[in-house]
Amino acid sequence: MNKIHYKKIALAITLVLACGNIALAEETSVTTDVSVTANSTTAEIEASGDVEVEVRDGKGAVIQNIKARQVEAKTQIEIKRAEEKKRLESLKSSIKERQVDRKENVQEKRAEIKVKFEERKAKLQEDVKNRIENHAQKIIMRMNAAIERIEKLILRTESRITKFEANGFNATTGKAHIATAQSEIAAAKGDVSALSAALASALASTTPKTAFDTTFKPLTESIKDHLKNAHKSLQMAVSSLKPEINKATSTTTVSATTTITN
Repeated sequence: MNKIHYKKIALAITLVLACGNIALAEETSVTTDVSVTANSTTAEIEASGDVEVEVRDGKGAVIQNIKARQVEAKTQIEIKRAEEKKRLESLKSSIKERQVDRKENVQEKRAEIKVKFEERKAKLQEDVKNRIENHAQKIIMRMNAAIERIEKLILRTESRITKFEANGFNATTGKAHIATAQSEIAAAKGDVSALSAALASALASTTPKTAFDTTFKPLTESIKDHLKNAHKSLQMAVSSLKPEINKATSTTTVSATTTITN
């Protein structure tokens, strides 16, 4: 009976110890699991922190990269702006130089045209002056020749009148016409002398043709009038002698007839 009691007690103790070992093993297992879990969680937290740090560092790098690109882009834009500004200034300067060159060329061409125009104008004026002078000299020669012819006629008419007077004819009227003719010739000679001065004045003028028309031509018209008047006076002088000649002829005829009759 006692042996059985002791066996029960021993069995109970064994069970208790076994339960304790089991509990201890379980506690140890749980502790181990908790420790492993805790260690795992800590590792995960640490890994998460590292990832967060890496992400943060990556963000910063991206931002820095973006900023660097922005700075580079801004720099490139400024460089391009500077280059474009320089190009525009160069283009503007080139255009301005071309405008200046074009203006100078236009001014040079205008100056050349003006010089050529003045040269041509001077040549034309010289040609006009030469033609005017040649024409005027021919007119003066013709006027002098006309005066000489009339002067010769005056001398011949005066010689006739002198002969008529020597023969007893009355030549008073004829001599008066001769005097008028001589006066007209003197006036014509004065105008011819003035022709040279008028011609010189016209040739010295900037408008020689106009000056010639206003000074030289009026004198030539005056000379023509004097020559016409002189010629007319000579005709009248000769005509004034005809009645005396007719009268003398009539007297001579009557005298001859009376003689024959007697």
